[in-house]
Amino acid sequence: MAPAAAGRAAATGAPLLEARPTAPAMVSSALAQARAWIASSLPLWLGAAGFLCGALLLLRARGGRLRDGGPGAGRGPVGGRQARQPGAHEGGTPRPHKGPGERGPRLPVVAYWDAQGGQVDRAPEDGPLPNVILTCPLSHLERLFNLVVAEHGAQGDVLQCWRFAPPSATTSKVRLMGLRCADPDSVVDRLAQDGRLSWVLQKLYRVGDRERPQPSLEAAAARLAVQLDEARASVRGAAASEVSPLRVRLSCFPASSTDPLLGALETAVPQPPGGGGIELVPTRQEVVAAAVQVCKGVWLTGVSASGALAEHMASRRGTGDAVSRAYFKLAEALQAAGPAAAACLAGGAALDAGAAPGSWTQLMLEKGCQRVYAVDPCQLRPEVAVAEGVEHMQTTLRDAVGVLAERQKSGQAPLLDVCVSDMKLPALSSVVRVVAEAGVFQLLRPGALVVLTVKGEAVKGNSQKRLCTDAAFPAAKELQAHCDGVQVLHLMANRELERTIIGFCKKRK
Repeated sequence: MAPAAAGRAAATGAPLLEARPTAPAMVSSALAQARAWIASSLPLWLGAAGFLCGALLLLRARGGRLRDGGPGAGRGPVGGRQARQPGAHEGGTPRPHKGPGERGPRLPVVAYWDAQGGQVDRAPEDGPLPNVILTCPLSHLERLFNLVVAEHGAQGDVLQCWRFAPPSATTSKVRLMGLRCADPDSVVDRLAQDGRLSWVLQKLYRVGDRERPQPSLEAAAARLAVQLDEARASVRGAAASEVSPLRVRLSCFPASSTDPLLGALETAVPQPPGGGGIELVPTRQEVVAAAVQVCKGVWLTGVSASGALAEHMASRRGTGDAVSRAYFKLAEALQAAGPAAAACLAGGAALDAGAAPGSWTQLMLEKGCQRVYAVDPCQLRPEVAVAEGVEHMQTTLRDAVGVLAERQKSGQAPLLDVCVSDMKLPALSSVVRVVAEAGVFQLLRPGALVVLTVKGEAVKGNSQKRLCTDAAFPAAKELQAHCDGVQVLHLMANRELERTIIGFCKKRK
């Protein structure tokens, strides 16, 4: 202590050394101060929380009015507030809606297109309903919607198109799309025969476009009972009074609701003692009864005499004159690559790595290739193997490249204009690395077209989307070392875990 301070302490009688508080005392003091601060500020925090909750509820209500009534909703004719029309936001559970004509609960529409009005975010509240429902994977829904609108809508075959919100958490990978067609049977047949969609469309259902949605499974079964009774007269005509039961095939979405729907339908349709009623059959049906749960609380129903419309697409897949479905993958890729790809094919020479059964070789011949080296140890389809301009090299890719390199050195073979590959490789193998290590890029002329398919696999512990990304984009980066203009495409003909990458060979230094 300084001398002056010591003198003052002596004069006042204070101790020369003051006692400092202990650690427990300091902790107790701090806790007491914290409790006092909380007690004094608690009303303020509660008031702020209440204000925020009220503001969020007000914004949600205002947003709901805008969604239900458009930009001008929320104001009456004299500027007063309008009550919100009951409905559903995207993906939610719709509440009963009593509009003109008692249309029932509203459909959970994500996107809507009309032949007269174009595409908008939501369907008109009292507009028409779909007469065809189709299911497809989530990965292809938006592109399928755009394709149907661009091709079938432009031709006038499809009048309206709906893209629905997810039906439920248990069907998160399946999406629903609705169509209203002038001639449903014709449109469905064309969709079923489109090779690009052979692995996209999963199932098709015919529903009544004049039927209002039903709020429950039991209500859907009751409505189906009425529709089946009406269908008996239209299907059997003069023999409608026949006592034999009407043979019905039941088609339901989701499939987990089939058994409950069967029970409800048996209760709703009486079985007369003298005969009649219905008989549920898997094949040789007279009519198909369809019930589709668009979302919780919204069911669409219909009865159709056309059984093919309710069959799984696997039984209707066709490729026409194409050797296999892969034909349409390359066709889409060439269209995406543009005129430069057509120039490479016309009169050029091509290498097809992993060619069997031969659909890509077939397409390249059709596009004007003069020579195709089809490399695959397996057999080609006979019509492809004997086609003019095809040389089937039944060996490994590395050995085939060695043979072609010797021919090019001796002038017996030209530089290649195209290299394509749709081969299946072991998991985690890079198709670009396999092609590069075999020496394929050394056989290509500058500007040659390269089309490769990256095939992901569902591995436990990895999401399919992540696995596709992990496989496709590194492969595209590898291809950039050899090609310019590299693109990663998810074609309509690609499966969910497939991607197609294209590019044009760089000049060798």
